[in-house]
This record gives sequence, C-alpha cells and structure tokens, in this order.
Amino acid sequence: MEKNKYIKIVKIEEKSKTNVYKVVNKLSNDVIGIIKWACNFRKYAYMPYAQTQYDTLCLKYISDTLVELMEEHKKSGEQDG
Repeated sequence: MEKNKYIKIVKIEEKSKTNVYKVVNKLSNDVIGIIKWACNFRKYAYMPYAQTQYDTLCLKYISDTLVELMEEHKKSGEQDG
C-alpha cells in the first residue's frame, strides 16, 4: 500500500473474519475515521468522523485501502464479516 503524507491507517482490532482500522491525521495524531466491515454493504467501508476534511490524495489512499482489504478478504475465502 502506498503511503500518504497526511494520514495513516492502523489496524486496531482483529476479529474472527474481519479487522477494524483507524484513520489517523499524521500532523495532529487525531483519529478522523474508522474502516470496518459494513454488513449492509457486505464489504469494508470508511466511516469518517464529523467535521473532517480530505483532499483527493487522502480519498484515493482510503479508497485504495478498501480495495486491498476486500481483495484480502476474498482470498481468505470468507463471504461475510
């Protein structure tokens, strides 16, 4: 996964089928959102916290991460989270 200048994504919880990640602002070290399994979508989704701002590179980084997590999930043979 390509690095980003402003944000980092850190695994915070391992579950039996899926994991939970926090999205952190590198400058302030504040958590600005969570990536976790969204049952209604049947895939990983990003849940941003209120009053957060993103540029196109940050959004692409988050999107690329979601794609990678789904590829890993499919490789593991799991169908649901």
